[in-house]
Amino acid sequence: MLAKEVTQDDLSVLQRSITGEVLAGGSENVARATLIAAWQDRNRRGIERAAHLLTELRSAGSVDSAMLSVALRELRGLA
Repeated sequence: MLAKEVTQDDLSVLQRSITGEVLAGGSENVARATLIAAWQDRNRRGIERAAHLLTELRSAGSVDSAMLSVALRELRGLA
């Protein structure tokens, strides 16, 4: 149960970090969609790698903590 909580905490930290990276790409006058698109363009390769890994995890019969750890590591590359 502790491992699950730590993983959820790590994911929350990553979500906040990525959100910060997206918002740091412009000023208050820039539309959110524009900021998101610019961040996606800057991180296209990492997004593709993470998406591929997440697709593999979804197709796995069961996911263990080691697999989730690898997924979090890949997502950290986007932050």
